Amino acid sequence: MGQVYANAGIHVCALRWYREQIVQLETETPEASSDNESVYASVGYCLYTLGMFEEAIAWTKSCIGPRLVMDTACRTLIEYEAQQLGGRLLGIDRATHRARYIVSAQDPNNANSISERLKTGINTIVPSQESYFDWISNAAPPLPIQDGYPFSYERDSSDFMRHKMNLLFALCGAADTCIANGRIAEAWRLLTEADVLEPNAGFIQERIEALP
Repeated sequence: MGQVYANAGIHVCALRWYREQIVQLETETPEASSDNESVYASVGYCLYTLGMFEEAIAWTKSCIGPRLVMDTACRTLIEYEAQQLGGRLLGIDRATHRARYIVSAQDPNNANSISERLKTGINTIVPSQESYFDWISNAAPPLPIQDGYPFSYERDSSDFMRHKMNLLFALCGAADTCIANGRIAEAWRLLTEADVLEPNAGFIQERIEALP
């Protein structure tokens, strides 16, 4: 029902419905599924749509917890190692505590030698994660973009990608508000944070380049 309200643009009603569902999920019946909706991600979306950008940012970060920082650190480490081999991180498949990273290289056969080093590095960041690497040639066809996340090939069995989308757009919305109020330094900080979280989102880089 919350999604029905949100799709109809009645976001205040949607938030009220989600509030009742969260109370039920966390206090009355923790095993309830809420019609298979992601209640927490939907709240973040409603806050963003209502223009409550700071609230959406705070809510989303509290839902994700340290996972966003750990994911960004892992991606940065893999990107660095891949660039040394003339390649880059192409995609990620996640399921529970496992992650498969798809990485390109000029010579994939030689690239396998650094997989163990990367696993060791990632294990220091996310000790509970099992990491796997698929090395492919730079000449391989591009990976398909998944529905719901238009920036790169990234799949997750949880609602992490929905939270990430909410955060990216909320950061940009907050930055636009700062620009309108003449707070350019704060806008730059927010946009830079968004750019680090998703370097493939061209609209974020465009905003940064357009700053006064």
